Order: sequence, then C-alpha cells, then structure tokens
Amino acid sequence: MGPISGKTIDGYIIGDLLAAGGMGEIYLAAKEDDPELVVMKVVRRDLHENPDLRKRFLREIRLLATLQHENVIPILDWGYKHKVLYYTMKKVDGPTLAELIHTERFTPAAARAILAPLAAALDYIHSQGVMHRDVKPANVLLEPASDHWHVYLSDFGLGKNPQRDRLLPMVSRSMGTVEYMSPESVAKHPADYRTDIYSLTAIAYEMLLGIKPHKVNKNPDGNIIPHVLLLPSLISAEFPYPLESVLIHGMQYNRDWRFQSARAFIDAFDKALCQLTEEQRDTRYQHIFKQNKLLAGKALPTLDKME
Repeated sequence: MGPISGKTIDGYIIGDLLAAGGMGEIYLAAKEDDPELVVMKVVRRDLHENPDLRKRFLREIRLLATLQHENVIPILDWGYKHKVLYYTMKKVDGPTLAELIHTERFTPAAARAILAPLAAALDYIHSQGVMHRDVKPANVLLEPASDHWHVYLSDFGLGKNPQRDRLLPMVSRSMGTVEYMSPESVAKHPADYRTDIYSLTAIAYEMLLGIKPHKVNKNPDGNIIPHVLLLPSLISAEFPYPLESVLIHGMQYNRDWRFQSARAFIDAFDKALCQLTEEQRDTRYQHIFKQNKLLAGKALPTLDKME
C-alpha cells in the first residue's frame, strides 16, 4: 500500500501503489460508481509544493491530452483535489517490454512486430512537435491482442514540445535512462527528435541480442563517459550483417548520420529482413547470459564514437 492508498480523491478510490519515481507515484484507482480500474499518476506528496515539478507534471498532462494515437497510452482524466495533482490513463493488462525482455528471447521477426508500432507512435508524436526523451523498454506497455501484442508508448514525464516549452526551468543533469540515451543527451547538449531514434534502436539491439548496447562507465567526477557501441557481431558471431548495419546506423554518434525518422528505421529493418533466410529471421541470436556476467573481467572490442 502507498501513502494515499485507500483514500478517495476527486471521486476516485485509490488502490495499491504500483510504482514510484523521482517526481511521481502511480496507483491503481477506480471511480466510486465504476468498477473498471484505471492507472492514476500523481505528483509525490512531498514534492507537490515545488513549482517547477508542478509545471513539468502539467506539461505531461498537456502533452498526453493533445496526443491521439492507437500506440500512445491514452489519458482519461486529470484534476487537482486535496492538494493532489493527478491524471488517469488506461490500465494495460500486460507486461512492459522490459519485463518481457527478461523472460523472452526475440527473433528478428518477433522483434519487428513490437518495434513497428513503437516506431509508428514515435513518428506520430514527432509529427506533433513532441520529443519523448525517455524511450526505453520500461515505458513500452504490451497488451495481449489475439495473436500479437498491442503496443503503447507511455510515460511522457520527460516529454517536450520545444515550441511550447521554452519557458520551463532548465536542469543541469542528464535526463533519461543512460543505457538508452543518445550521446548528445548524455553530454547534456541540446537534443531533438533524433534522440528518440537512437533510443528506439537501442531497444531493438537489446531485443535482438539480450544485452544493452553500451557498457556504461563514469569518470572520477561521476559524470558519464560518452558511449561506445558493442558491435553485435562480437556479441553473437552469427548475427546477420544486414541487421548489424541497421543497428549501427540507428546509433551513430553524430545524429545527422542516423536514421532521420522512426519510419526510416523500420523501412531499413524490413529491408534487412528481406535479405535474411527464413531460418535467420526465426533465429534467436542473443546470449543466455546476463550482461554483467558477459562483461565481467573482459574488455570487449567496441566501435569508437564517430565524430
């Protein structure tokens, strides 16, 4: 149970605490006159007086309220009651992609079935002027739908529309999850929609190989050292070159050299699939070992950053 579990806020009965982060908490909830469960996100009670965090939370509500796409988690309601700023969204009855990666091994064909709708969601939000900036497996929700997964992109807490959000307070730290962040985001340089393309490709890498694409290091000051990419063919000797080329292209250090849209990434992925045999498309290439065991005590060859 969480701090507001069991309370009633604005007609919602608050259930179990599902997750808590740096800014918000997520609960199960239901309207008093409606048994259907929803997910409620609230500003953490100890932070609700922080004006900068309230602005960021309101930005997240505004972004979600303007986005209407079958692969973007829909916002249902929002409000402010009893000093609780909240919004509700659809409850997805399925795992996150992060959870699935821990239990499933993906063939290129199976990975494509999830990557394509995720790319469609990114293309859509980019067309609306929105950058997600925290694309990672934990923010990809999966719902069973007959013989496939319905994919939802969620958690727009770091989302931004540069045309509308110019007056938001600046932050001095890198924002996002470092294993999926683009080099420009890690270096705290201005980022655009192509940072999401990098993250999309990093997800594809992890789905296909079972490990994250970077060995994350920090310098003595605690700052993150710029990424070096672990070459797929050095992780799995049988990994097909056409797919390796797609992954390298999508995670170029220089964003001008990356795919310039999520659609371009999927088009290249599909072209690579066409060059594979049926057996290669249905092969699971990743190691069964966890990344920390794979890398322990070994210095794997890497692809140095490209200037």
